[in-house]
Amino acid sequence: MKIIGSEWRLGHWFAVASASDTYYVKLANRIRDYIRFADLNDLLTDFEQHNLAKLITFYFEDVISDVGIWRAFVTAHKEMYGKYLPFYNVDESQYYADEINLEDICFLIWMGVQQYQKGVFINPENPGLMQLADKLYALLDKEFENAPINTELVEKMYKSEWFEDFYLLKDWCAQFYRSAYLLQDEREWDHQDEVDEEFSEMLEDDNVRDYAVASYLAINSKIGPLALTVPEWAQYILKSKGMNREAELLAGIKCLPYNLYLLKEHDADVLVVESLDGTVYTVDRSSMDSLQDDILEKHNALLTSLAFYDSDNWQVCGITSWVESSEVFYKMREEQEEEKASDRELYDKLLQVTGNYPLIYFAGCEDLMQWLGKHIGFSPDFVPTERMENGRNIAVFILPDGQLSILPDGALYIKDERNPYYNPEQAKRQALKVIVEPSMTSKEMLYYLLERQMLPDAQINSLQGSERGRQLIQENIDFVARFSRRYKY
Repeated sequence: MKIIGSEWRLGHWFAVASASDTYYVKLANRIRDYIRFADLNDLLTDFEQHNLAKLITFYFEDVISDVGIWRAFVTAHKEMYGKYLPFYNVDESQYYADEINLEDICFLIWMGVQQYQKGVFINPENPGLMQLADKLYALLDKEFENAPINTELVEKMYKSEWFEDFYLLKDWCAQFYRSAYLLQDEREWDHQDEVDEEFSEMLEDDNVRDYAVASYLAINSKIGPLALTVPEWAQYILKSKGMNREAELLAGIKCLPYNLYLLKEHDADVLVVESLDGTVYTVDRSSMDSLQDDILEKHNALLTSLAFYDSDNWQVCGITSWVESSEVFYKMREEQEEEKASDRELYDKLLQVTGNYPLIYFAGCEDLMQWLGKHIGFSPDFVPTERMENGRNIAVFILPDGQLSILPDGALYIKDERNPYYNPEQAKRQALKVIVEPSMTSKEMLYYLLERQMLPDAQINSLQGSERGRQLIQENIDFVARFSRRYKY
């Protein structure tokens, strides 16, 4: 299966066609042959090897042409963690972001393999991957001086006009979100939980709902190996290109989740709306396509997402769905206020029981159920989930909304003086999955554990021994969580 030009361009912002495409497509197929003979069949399918070849080639084109995506990654990683790359020992006096580096290719191969693994964390120092990196580095090093610059792509991507209007910027971000090579992977993400389901279900038309969700995610979704939003990634790129004003504009962008608003007043230029939490926003009427007065006269509320960017007023991000009666707004506000009050009461009650400590530990489901029954109370017909019922050595984290994040076996992995079930040997074998599998814990629980270094035994197998396997994870533990969880970080 050969890589072809039309497929290659899909990895470019707005699928820009360039004179250099032919060269890079040929190079990608050469790299595909190297990968094919590297015996990665146990790790990657043919299709996945195909995509790995494109990933490496896009990186090479990026460095040659100064597209800026790779530079943004290493700059952000350096700012966040004090070093250019995770896992690999980089001699910073010999590392140049505008040239190819062996460590870059090591990381990209690991990334290109890891993104397809389910329940397995590949050692970044896997000998087979390191050998492949050596070969590809030698190939690209020979090509470096003769490789063509993709001027068409860079010139179109960074025209200042894109950043002078919110809707042009949103299109720019949406394309970046869909196509930037380093920021994507092949897992099927269900982004529904990023947009409040209660509101998205009010949009009955699938195409309208898809556009609404995509518009919001292009600004807000955490993507790429550092789990940053497109505006956050773009700030690093724009600064490196001397576009400081544009970077500052993106730093100030705000985009609110879909929400129901009460229409309070309007004139020819603006609408004044009030959110469910009582915040009042002034919205540019021009951001709503062909908004007629009769719509405003017949409707008292609207469902939308609002954005703020280089303007005195807010603007619509995505779509607007109008609601005739304000009763829906007031009913939803009342329900939310009651729910928040109840959540806060429950949270305070639980923390009072635990001595203001959000983590508690139980030997098994029976102990947990007795504790919950005593302090919360259940209806007689309450049935524990299968996960709760089969759980042993359970760790429970009290979330700010009074909900509980329940982690069966979690007590075995958490080093805490309050935890009688902590087992270092079990933690060595299993604690990593708490970090890399989003279904294991809430992000709030994970933040709490990482901030307090309560998973000190999380590690991988290493040919260099247990301590090296532990070092690789512990020194990069926040990166590992970001990379693995992405938008759920």
